[in-house]
Amino acid sequence: MPRFCKFIDPSTDGPVFVNPALVRYVRPDVSDGTTRIVFDADQGVAVQEDFQSVVKALDDANRS
Repeated sequence: MPRFCKFIDPSTDGPVFVNPALVRYVRPDVSDGTTRIVFDADQGVAVQEDFQSVVKALDDANRS
């Protein structure tokens, strides 16, 4: 069963839950300090957390 990671949506300050098994890649957005989590060519989400924190959370969730 997947373990979801909780992040914060920068536009609403609300929670965003991500299934790490569906993530294709993660990239920092240097223009506004957010991190973009990408699922496919048309699907992704920006989160408030910094790049390193997002990568660590996704990696830790995949290991458990």
